Amino acid sequence: MLHEDTDLNLRAQLAGWKVFYVPSAIVFHKVRSSIGDMSDLAVYYTLRNSELVRLKNVPALLFFRCLPVFIIGMIADFLFFAVRYRRLKLYIQAKSDVLKNLRLIGGSRNIIMKLKKADISYLHRMMTPVWNRELFRKKAGKFFGEGMK
Repeated sequence: MLHEDTDLNLRAQLAGWKVFYVPSAIVFHKVRSSIGDMSDLAVYYTLRNSELVRLKNVPALLFFRCLPVFIIGMIADFLFFAVRYRRLKLYIQAKSDVLKNLRLIGGSRNIIMKLKKADISYLHRMMTPVWNRELFRKKAGKFFGEGMK
């Protein structure tokens, strides 16, 4: 639940599968329609699973190369969920559950890294830069209440 598509995509690319952008493809996706956009479930799993994806799938060299961006993202998540939407308890619960499961996450990570075929430069190129103007505008709009349900 939440971020499973990112997890699957990243693991496939790590294993050497090729991914293609098809601009003519149309997908209808009702994001969080069954659990609600800002429900406790959506907030908890968004915060928890974003960390799981990073910890399980990002190779160590790339992880440390992107660490400043990851930290900025965690600060933005904190400001968005804990401050703006007053979900501090859920924020703390999600992050602490990640910490409690580091050993299990490490086991999954070891398996994923053994299957890794993609090189780090390829993985870095496919990541959306945090300074991407469109991404920043979208995130700022969410923070200030534009486009929220």
